[in-house]
Amino acid sequence: DYKFDELKIDDLESESVSGNINDWQSFKIEFDFKNQEINNIIKNCPEYLDYLFESISLNSLISFGGNIIKEDESQKNPKVNIKYFVEDGNLKFSKSKLNLQNIKFSGKVSNGEYANLSSTKFTFNNFFAKTKYSEFSGDFYIKNLQDFLINLDMKTKIGGSDLEMVLKNDNVESITGNLFLACNYSGKFSFNNGFKNKFLASKYNLKLDAKNLSYKLNNFKNAFNIEFLDANLNHKKFDIYESYITSGESDFEFSGKILNTPEYILGKKANFFLQGSTNSTYINLDDLFKKNKTVEGNEDKFVIPKWVNLQINMTSENFTYKSFDALNLTTDFLIENQVLNLKNTKASALNGQFEGDIQLYKNIEDELKLSTNFNFSSINIRQAFNSFNNFNQSFIESKHIKGIGSADINISAVWDDRMNFIKERLIMNSTLTIEKGELINFKPLRNLSNFVNVEDLKDVKFSKLENKIEIKDNLITIPEMQIISSALSLIVSGTHSLNNEINYGITLLLSELMSNEFRKKNTKINNEIGEIKSNDEGLSAIYLKMIGTTDDTKIEF
Repeated sequence: DYKFDELKIDDLESESVSGNINDWQSFKIEFDFKNQEINNIIKNCPEYLDYLFESISLNSLISFGGNIIKEDESQKNPKVNIKYFVEDGNLKFSKSKLNLQNIKFSGKVSNGEYANLSSTKFTFNNFFAKTKYSEFSGDFYIKNLQDFLINLDMKTKIGGSDLEMVLKNDNVESITGNLFLACNYSGKFSFNNGFKNKFLASKYNLKLDAKNLSYKLNNFKNAFNIEFLDANLNHKKFDIYESYITSGESDFEFSGKILNTPEYILGKKANFFLQGSTNSTYINLDDLFKKNKTVEGNEDKFVIPKWVNLQINMTSENFTYKSFDALNLTTDFLIENQVLNLKNTKASALNGQFEGDIQLYKNIEDELKLSTNFNFSSINIRQAFNSFNNFNQSFIESKHIKGIGSADINISAVWDDRMNFIKERLIMNSTLTIEKGELINFKPLRNLSNFVNVEDLKDVKFSKLENKIEIKDNLITIPEMQIISSALSLIVSGTHSLNNEINYGITLLLSELMSNEFRKKNTKINNEIGEIKSNDEGLSAIYLKMIGTTDDTKIEF
């Protein structure tokens, strides 16, 4: 039997050590150490345990007491049971900038039933630690020092700056705000590169709450601001019960699920899959995915990110894409492999209704391609020309036309990698009906008006116009169409290029009264074509051709 009131082992100093030794076959050691530097304990560990401390640096004060007992010589290793208390701790990881400070906890350590590393268990009770931006509290235990198994019940507030360090990769530029987690985790664990695979194979449940958390991606103009979030990550399924997110001019109330979230965060998968439904007050699609201005080109580029696949049933009170505005929009919003689709889309727009599909994607030449298939009914024609940038032509613009229209339109348009529109690649097929129409100061008619000296031709009103218009190979083709008004009737057909070269045939029909009036003012007609004969309907016909360009138009008989 022995008892020491004080025992010193290198830099360790005990309060007391006592015990007994029986024939050198069994022994018992009771000990009590107060406020020791934990590094002094690490220095006295046997060399074969050095791997436990290879990737960490730990500094703290520790008080511990317990016993080491070997009951008989058949027992290979003595049994160890220790209670301890740690305070003022600091833990640094060699491969992470996320370092813990102000560590405080109590616990027990036992080498278990088999008195070896595999049966060893450390418990950590009332654990508390923090970083500059985050706090951690809860209970956990670690078993099996040869292949760590951890069971964790922890509540955490993680600051955005710490998340930014953990998630730093090619996508993340900055994260601000706070994320609150209630975490249960049971599985293998390590402090090295094997952690990712072990984490993904474990069982875990995370309850997430966030307020005012902002996530900004590299080169993108706008951050995603999570105003609030109520969600749960259970193994690989991330359920979002309620959330409100803003980005630039857009806002979303979202509920749904995200798949592959842990794999994406840990770099095991290149993208994640988001599925759910969203309600919005306002969405600006062009602004939502717009990148910052590039240094070399100093211009905005539209980018569909590689890292996300979406399948969202969307409703929005207000929706904008470029110059097109819609109200009460519903659509199936899809992104997959950098292809954006709006399917089964319906909305009120242009003072009427529309429905159809849109597809937007980058091709192998890094060109942006837009394909649409839409039906418009009872829309404001002038507004439509404004919204679609006069369909990228200048022959007839919004200022020249009024009316209420219905149309089936298919458009295929392409922009290069600098977002320059390639007009030679524009294809449009449309079936168009315009009622209560008006052509205002339309240059070809104005030229015609000057030719025949009839002022009424500068503002032509018509009850109905129907035609099929095609744009292809840089050429707009207009089949024969008849414009009937109280002043005159026109039959027009022809082509003009997107370079504004025109070639039209015009048949001008005038009532006898009108015909007599302008013949008196235009003797050129009498001299060149002689007598104008009336047809069976009492109308007169003049056949003209319009050639040249929209800026230099020639009208001839």
